[in-house]
Amino acid sequence: MRTIVVSGGVLVIATAFGLGVVFGRFVLTRDLPNPPTAINEVVTVPGVGDYVTVPSPAFEAAPSLSVTLPAAPPPLPASAPPEPPLATAPRLQDGRAQAAAAIAPSPIEPGCAIQVSQDASVRSWDMTDKVIATAIGQTCATATINLSLEPPDGAALYTLQAPARDFGITEATSEEEVRNRLSQLLPREAVRAGSYPEWHAKSPAPTRTEFSRDAYETVRAADAPVICLKLPTGSPRCIAADPVSNRLKVFSRG
Repeated sequence: MRTIVVSGGVLVIATAFGLGVVFGRFVLTRDLPNPPTAINEVVTVPGVGDYVTVPSPAFEAAPSLSVTLPAAPPPLPASAPPEPPLATAPRLQDGRAQAAAAIAPSPIEPGCAIQVSQDASVRSWDMTDKVIATAIGQTCATATINLSLEPPDGAALYTLQAPARDFGITEATSEEEVRNRLSQLLPREAVRAGSYPEWHAKSPAPTRTEFSRDAYETVRAADAPVICLKLPTGSPRCIAADPVSNRLKVFSRG
């Protein structure tokens, strides 16, 4: 009998405890603006063979700690190809050069161009060169007279010049007369170097010459050709080939 009384008391106490828990949770949660969703909680009462399931308030889920990163910036555009270099303006010629070109006189055909020539041995007896006399200018009276020694296929080897007036050529002189005066400048033939006087050692040159004593005596010993040219206002110049330099030089003058 005593055991039944005790068990009934325990049951009463457990029931009151369970009702208190339910009532307290009801009172605490009913006034909340947004009561959380309940989940079931199992409570075991000691000494009671049954389990009492009571609602248990759910806790608000913790806010997500994930951070929304800003969108990645768009990839940079590929580097643009380098711009082509600017075209360089054509370089202008110097103004002075342009001015000079603008005022440069046009070539004028000469009004007087007369030439006479004859073959002659100048560099050696085995070679045939030419002696050429030329009058060239706007008029024959103002022309320049050239007397030159030339090979058949090359530039002049030796040249003398004088104005036409030195030859007595005037505006009244005909072309035929100018041609005759030029022909008188041409030597008839070369002379032999052996005919010139010897140049003795330790003595002055026997004639005015551009040769050294050794070269002079070499030309004499070879009996090389000598061509004499004469201008109206100067002394004759007799020309021979220098065996050292192989150039034509004055072998004797006067």
